[in-house]
Parts: sequence; C-alpha cells; structure tokens
Amino acid sequence: MSTFHSTKTIGTTLTDFGGVAKTVATKLEAEGYTVSTQETAEGYFLSLSKGGVFKTISGMKTSLNVTMKKSPAGMLVEAGVGIFGQQALPTAISMLIFWPVLITQVVGMIQQSQLDDKVIAMIEEAVKEEEASGTSATGFCHACGKQLPFASAFCPSCGAKQ
Repeated sequence: MSTFHSTKTIGTTLTDFGGVAKTVATKLEAEGYTVSTQETAEGYFLSLSKGGVFKTISGMKTSLNVTMKKSPAGMLVEAGVGIFGQQALPTAISMLIFWPVLITQVVGMIQQSQLDDKVIAMIEEAVKEEEASGTSATGFCHACGKQLPFASAFCPSCGAKQ
C-alpha cells in the first residue's frame, strides 16, 4: 500500500456500513483522534485528525480521510491523507528556516503512512464483528418484503423460510 493513499476491497454481505463506521470511530476516538463521520450516497466518509497547533506547524499533525463504498465484491475502502497530512507548507518552512524540524517531518510522514493500514485493518475487524453479531441487514424477505438480519434462515416478521 502506498504512503499517502491505500485502497482495499473487503468481501462482505453487509449492506449498511453505519455500524462499522461507528465502531471504527469509537476505537479511534479512544486513541485520541478527532473523528467526523458522514453518511454519503455510496457509503460512509470518515475524517480523522490528531494534533494541535504546534503539531500542525511542525508537520506532525496526523490527518486521514477514509471512504467506505459499496462495491460488487462487498466494501471498497480508500484511505488517504487529509489536508494537514500533505505537509507541504510545513515542510517548505522547515527546510528554509527550521531545518532541524525536518527530522520531525520525516517521523510524522512515517506515522502517517502506517495510519492508513491501521484504519483499514480496524475496518476489516469491525466488518467481521458486525457479520458475526447477526445484527446487520443483508436483504429482504421474498414473502413479506421486510429487511432480513444477517444470515437468517427465517423472516422475523412473517416466519417465511429464506
């Protein structure tokens, strides 16, 4: 996976990624990240950041944007650096004026490159957990049309065998 953009397709029968987005956001918030979650027409968008003003200026602020979209194979996850993660302005300032800070820039970029892989792994784990819990909907009953829970043999509304 690349340093600033990672893509992975996760095989799943989930049709609603809301539970996965909430689980991942909760785990990241517990690690000190600020997470914004937004439902989109294609799935969910998560924006996360960590670090204050000093970290922004020195280029150590972490920022990542993650999209979870429906795909024919299940879920397409894309993770890439956010506006603070690109670090172009802090790097230029550091090189011209504060060259010792360049070392912290390199450390920040290494941490940034590992974060996308970490978040994708969290999403994979959350998908497995949600599928195992049986709480997510996977389709509709052929008899009454109600939404069915994951891996149900019978419709909970009308009792029809699926």
